[in-house]
Amino acid sequence: KKVRTPVAVKVLKPGNRAKATVYYNSGIKYQLNQPATAIAEYTMAVAADPTFAKAYYNLGLAYSNVGQPERAMENYEMALLADSNYADARFNYAILLREQGYTDDAITQLEKMLAENPNDASAHLSVATIYAHDRATFAKARDHYLTFLRLSPNSPAARDIRRWLDQNH
Repeated sequence: KKVRTPVAVKVLKPGNRAKATVYYNSGIKYQLNQPATAIAEYTMAVAADPTFAKAYYNLGLAYSNVGQPERAMENYEMALLADSNYADARFNYAILLREQGYTDDAITQLEKMLAENPNDASAHLSVATIYAHDRATFAKARDHYLTFLRLSPNSPAARDIRRWLDQNH
């Protein structure tokens, strides 16, 4: 099993948020059409204020969009260092961890999300999907799928989940 070692960083110290926000807003303008420019702007934003979690998060998104998952994960980790309760960063980080083969790390991140917000349907679905790939964790998958169905009974995935539950009881 692959295990991810997060970036090691000292304590983040606030910088110039006003300056960072200018770069951040510029990055947003370029996010879809000019990802390299967006990356440069977000990089300047986090350089100006190393505690700017949203800038790290968007930098992670931008790197993910240009096919650089390692850099994306590093920036999601930084976003979580800046704000440990940043649910979107934790969720995207978990999904990327799973895609890169860091299954146990992905589960850890999703379980942290659920500890903070036990009604997060997307986190229940994601962790259940991971657990469903191993017969040893089917019971956990079942619990999370049932919770997902309780939270999102009309989800497009509900029919397939109910079928899986019927086949794996």
